[in-house]
Amino acid sequence: MPLIAATNIKKNYGVDIVLEGVSISIEDGERVGLVGRNGQGKSTLLKILGGLMPADSGEVSLMRGRRAGYLHQDPVFTPGETLRDAAEGAFAELHRVHAEMHKVFDAMAAAGDNAGELERLMQRQASLEREAELLGGYAIDHKIDAMLHGVGLTDKEFGVPVEGLSGGQKGRLALARLLLEEPDLLLLDEPTNHLDITGRMWLEEFLTREYRGAVVMVSHDRRLLDNVVNRIVEVEQGRLIDYPGGYEAFVEIRAQRRLTQARAHDKQQTKFRQQEAYIQRYKAGQRAKQAKGREKRLESEKEQRTLERPVELSSFQIELPKAPRSGDMVVMTNGLSKGYTNEDGQRRTLF
Repeated sequence: MPLIAATNIKKNYGVDIVLEGVSISIEDGERVGLVGRNGQGKSTLLKILGGLMPADSGEVSLMRGRRAGYLHQDPVFTPGETLRDAAEGAFAELHRVHAEMHKVFDAMAAAGDNAGELERLMQRQASLEREAELLGGYAIDHKIDAMLHGVGLTDKEFGVPVEGLSGGQKGRLALARLLLEEPDLLLLDEPTNHLDITGRMWLEEFLTREYRGAVVMVSHDRRLLDNVVNRIVEVEQGRLIDYPGGYEAFVEIRAQRRLTQARAHDKQQTKFRQQEAYIQRYKAGQRAKQAKGREKRLESEKEQRTLERPVELSSFQIELPKAPRSGDMVVMTNGLSKGYTNEDGQRRTLF
């Protein structure tokens, strides 16, 4: 049974067909890259898989007891919390377990000599300890710090309120929090958008060596796709085309497929032209009946079996003159300061 399966998914935006009855299944631990031209429906499919957008028709089923996590492009955080508080929110369930454990300890102290009640509470305590261990135990502080550092956030930024974060900081925080949640399926829409080179290399290392779940990602980062995914799914004109392997293998296989498809299309069009020439030549002569029969067969074949020629993307080249060397100093500031005003009217200075 697949981890997640989408069957006969259809999605339109007005009169524009985005997904036309597509189906896809993802196995546990599989790594899939969604590729295609902009506007073909990659992000739409990702949102439908994550339950963030309804399909017009079709069905999506996630294996019972499993969790999917989606990387939001516009993450929302609780006002007033710091960057690190927001990251720690990934462990809300663990905090709930710890709070219940404290209640059990208090109940044990109040149980006195009631042996039956003490036995019940001790069993509950043992159960909660096992649950806490599965959720990360008491070692989450190091885990949080390591994840935030991995995506490029520094200790100095940990205490910054979420209202004062830049778009890039929010994007990195959202990625770190999602990875800390450790869902069984990661749905990543352009996960490297806010990462520098070091952060991109760290994410690649994390996904290949540490994370054990399944991944479906949309990315323009060819290196990430080539080194992380083991399957490419191309979204093209409302349909899905599957390719085994990474991005480099996909490029080679697709080129061969498109060449074969173009040749088959050209061969069919040549056949159509030959049939049309025969029909035009004999439709009024002694072979008119035969020509009429061919005309009907040709119309039927064109209607039912016409092959599409692959869409060729236009390309262009830009030649830029060699830029003269600039100075060693890239930017210099003097007396620069930045701050913001809290909701309570107090001014907070960042630097």
